[in-house]
Amino acid sequence: MNEHLREFLEISLPPVKPGKKSKYQLGVAETKLAGAIQEALNIRCVSNDVTAELFRGIRMHADKLIAQFKEGDLAKAQLGLGHSFSRAKVRGAAAAGGGGAERRWLSGPTSLRLAVAPCRSSSM
Repeated sequence: MNEHLREFLEISLPPVKPGKKSKYQLGVAETKLAGAIQEALNIRCVSNDVTAELFRGIRMHADKLIAQFKEGDLAKAQLGLGHSFSRAKVRGAAAAGGGGAERRWLSGPTSLRLAVAPCRSSSM
């Protein structure tokens, strides 16, 4: 687990005594990350369809939930993230010796990608 994530969680969440279960559960988008957090910090994590739906709702309505966002801020952030992701994929394909760069859609949520993740509509 990333040291920055560890520090953030330790600062943000109530401490869990060694050998005890946490009195709360943390919703995590990725199951592997949930397991790593649970192992490292002894925090009960939930990663299922309900948490996926919650994250989807947060992404869909982030501009209304966060007062500091102005209209269009979220769209710009999503576009920038999409461009960065595509550049990384092109570099990765070129480094792997692939003839043409593949464009892949993000298949699953990544850690702490709450409000800036690209939202896919059902029409795609």
